[in-house]
Amino acid sequence: MGRKRQGGFGILEMSLALALFTMLLLFTMRDQQRTARLQVDRAAGEHMKTIQLGLQRYLDQNRAALLAGAPIVGVVNPVGPTLPELRATNALARSVGDIGANGLTYQLRVDRLPPACVPATDCVDLQGVMWATAPLVDGGVPQAGRLAVMQAAGGND
Repeated sequence: MGRKRQGGFGILEMSLALALFTMLLLFTMRDQQRTARLQVDRAAGEHMKTIQLGLQRYLDQNRAALLAGAPIVGVVNPVGPTLPELRATNALARSVGDIGANGLTYQLRVDRLPPACVPATDCVDLQGVMWATAPLVDGGVPQAGRLAVMQAAGGND
């Protein structure tokens, strides 16, 4: 008499199902990581935009003093204000943190225009400049695409 075949899955079927499940799980995890990174980059762009607007508010509030080279109360270096100083002068909301969602910090600078003008004599305009203190890299590779996401989140001003 022949052996009766038992019901159920064989080792080959189980291996195939496990391999398919593993591949599906990997694709899902990769997509979730990409989505999380996009959300972080958008939040970082919005943070940068908020700081940029705070710097512009600082320039607007202190235009005459900056053009004249005069001191500004609460600011150690008027042409190099820090984020805590922008918050202290109410140019930046107190809720805005020093570190972006992506872990970057920023430096600020005020330029008097035209370049090389002498304060209180021939300076006619101001320009605020902001930059990250570290490059945006992932695994040692510059991330221009992520920078574009951050820029889009912050607007085009």
